[in-house]
Amino acid sequence: MPKTLWKYSLLILVVFLGGCWDRVEIEERGFVVGAAVDFPKEGDEGNEMEEDAANKPHGKHRYLLTLQLVVPGSMSQGAKTGGGAGSGGDAYYNISSVGDTMFQTDRQLANRVSRSPFFPHMKILIISEEVARSGHLPDIMDFFLRDSEMRRGVKVMISKGEAREVLGVKPVNEKLPAMYIDSVTENERSSSATLPDPLRIGDLNEKLLTRESFIIPRIKSAGKEVKIGGVAVFEGEENKMVEWLGGEEVMGLAILKGTLKGGAININVGDNLVSYETKGDIKRKIKADISDKENMKFIFTIESEGIITESMETIDYLNDPAKWVLVQNRVADEMKRMAEKTIRKLQKEMKLDVIGLSTYLAQNYPELWKSVGKDWDHGENYFSKATLHVKARVIVRNPGTVNQTEPLQED
Repeated sequence: MPKTLWKYSLLILVVFLGGCWDRVEIEERGFVVGAAVDFPKEGDEGNEMEEDAANKPHGKHRYLLTLQLVVPGSMSQGAKTGGGAGSGGDAYYNISSVGDTMFQTDRQLANRVSRSPFFPHMKILIISEEVARSGHLPDIMDFFLRDSEMRRGVKVMISKGEAREVLGVKPVNEKLPAMYIDSVTENERSSSATLPDPLRIGDLNEKLLTRESFIIPRIKSAGKEVKIGGVAVFEGEENKMVEWLGGEEVMGLAILKGTLKGGAININVGDNLVSYETKGDIKRKIKADISDKENMKFIFTIESEGIITESMETIDYLNDPAKWVLVQNRVADEMKRMAEKTIRKLQKEMKLDVIGLSTYLAQNYPELWKSVGKDWDHGENYFSKATLHVKARVIVRNPGTVNQTEPLQED
């Protein structure tokens, strides 16, 4: 073999052999499935040595980071469900540390576990209400967004109470609390419309960059379960949590945004209840009068089609079409009532637009938006000065059967 060719062959071989120099074996990974961020309480301590902590720089706040890591050997069929660190056979353990930054806290945790934290399989990030109200959400998210291992599909939630308590729930039918929480957030697609859509890290990053007001779903620990419902409303200028929206207000928000799916709406007919369920997406149209920017007018027109899923009132729809119209009108009135309740809360109390009117104006009236955008829901707050009306139209496609064993009643 020529000497030159031999040198090139050796060089190529060295390049290929060095391709896995920084590989970490899977057995050495600490798989993180959930994380929680709180402010530390009295008794929560960091992991730095006392002599190192004396003169080092400190941030405005110290954070308590809790990670939920998988115990691979306990994920077998016979492993116990529930539990936590220190209980033999559990499929996970939670570990916490205090630090001035997320990165510092993460590295301190790495010094205490046998496997370095590995984030690509993380499902849930929970931030406490206290932290959310402090305005430090962007600081916290900076660490998770910069981490090259972090996937943009991680779901973000705000906890009512301490975030680490949520990761400490002990579900009956799941080995990992974080996976249980992840599954519960997906149930909203086929259950109650009062459950908000999940918010993922990638979407939150966009909201933080646009500086528009936004919402994040609420979660609360309840023993062996979690309760998900309502949303935290954030002011986009300072990215600080302002207030909660409750279940009915979240449904009203979904109606206004045209995102309501599978929502069950109860109405009174006679002395009993009738339950209506939307089928498919509702249709939302907005008509605007922007002739006076100090008093802009918006009309939301909502159209919904659905079915009667349950009726405690005996109604003969076939022989009395007027009853059919009555039910449709009452469902429409109920949708309008919930939407208007949400408008009052957002426009008069919070004075924040999470309905999407800012996006509507920016897309359809860009010249106007240039003059009012900086003062839309802060400063001059044109949003709070605007007049919002709601119109609703409902079509019942399938009223269901009639219970002939009960006498028909007049409304």
